[in-house]
Amino acid sequence: MILFYRRHKDTLDPEWHFRTDCPHWPDTNFVQLHFINPEMNERFCEDCANLEAAMFPSKKPADA
Repeated sequence: MILFYRRHKDTLDPEWHFRTDCPHWPDTNFVQLHFINPEMNERFCEDCANLEAAMFPSKKPADA
């Protein structure tokens, strides 16, 4: 799987999306990158983060 990031082009408050199943995934008029440098301090879509978290739920320790 190749990971890439998209955001809407020409927007005042851009968020980067990384999940194609996100309801806000840009299909037209977008900028796409294959890598975002952490030093860029870019903002990521909360919906994408929630979708990603749902794919990998945290495991709670068993009650002792």
